[in-house]
Amino acid sequence: MGKVSREAAEAEVLKWLDFKKVKKRVRDDMGDAIEALTCAIEDGDLILREDFFFELSLASPIDSGDSPIKTLVFKPRLRQFEIEDAMKGLDMKNGIQMMKGIASALTDQPRAVLGKTYENDWGLIQNISVFFIPR
Repeated sequence: MGKVSREAAEAEVLKWLDFKKVKKRVRDDMGDAIEALTCAIEDGDLILREDFFFELSLASPIDSGDSPIKTLVFKPRLRQFEIEDAMKGLDMKNGIQMMKGIASALTDQPRAVLGKTYENDWGLIQNISVFFIPR
């Protein structure tokens, strides 16, 4: 997908936040993450599908053994048991492990696979995942 206008990208992010029922206070606190998602949509790297799943085209495919993973698809919502299952065995004081667990639940990718992402892709993964940290 090509570039998207700033206005259209902002509208997509707001539509996703509305669907998730993210409160204004949380939106205010997550301004940097919202900006990162907006820029990724603007650049054509992140697409909001009609079903509210985000699809991220990775800048650097993940070597998963079989064939490289070129895109990650993120669920729009998680149930509590999905978060709990993804967090089993993780040190909850370790922010990277916690984000990797949430990202694993969102994408249905094993944590070990997500650990192979490069920093620019990992930054976008975190900016999506941060909205799923229980508050």
